[in-house]
Amino acid sequence: MSFTLQQNNIVIDLSLHRSVTVHMSQYDLNSRPINITVTDNRKPYPISQTATVRYQVHKPDGTFIDDINNVTINNDGTVTIIPSEQFTSTPGTLEAQIKIYEDGKIISPLCFNIIVEKSPIDNDEVMSMVTVNVIDELLSKLKIVDECAKHLKNYDNPHTVTMNQVGVFTISDVDINGMFNECFDINDGGEENE
Repeated sequence: MSFTLQQNNIVIDLSLHRSVTVHMSQYDLNSRPINITVTDNRKPYPISQTATVRYQVHKPDGTFIDDINNVTINNDGTVTIIPSEQFTSTPGTLEAQIKIYEDGKIISPLCFNIIVEKSPIDNDEVMSMVTVNVIDELLSKLKIVDECAKHLKNYDNPHTVTMNQVGVFTISDVDINGMFNECFDINDGGEENE
């Protein structure tokens, strides 16, 4: 299944000042390109491939976006903006403009509005819950690793294993004389056997 981008096609005229509005949803990401056709007195004003286009956005939270990287000048002279994540992070009305730098001149800012509709679920809260769950899981694993490390360093017989269970004997449990005599093949009189 392929995902079809929802295009936002707008026309901005250099001479006629009218309000143009684009609608987007909060947290849209790379999914709603804004295609801008520039006109001058309703006649096409194609943007040259050698021009530079920058967009600037004033967001409702008081922050700004100033970008030239997510802008494409198309072969037909139109401009396409691919909104970044910051573009749609704050709901409300964004005041946007594009500036075109061409042949040593700046074409006056072309303004439009973007209405970002609020998402019913805040991504920051969702991310926070995911982050909390991951942190809790990592802390739990860290606690297990810490307990294992402490256990490995504990030489005080934490499992109360007896010497007999591991095959350790005391000197009194062993007949030293018998072992010595047997090793050197000595009889009870202290003489070596021939």
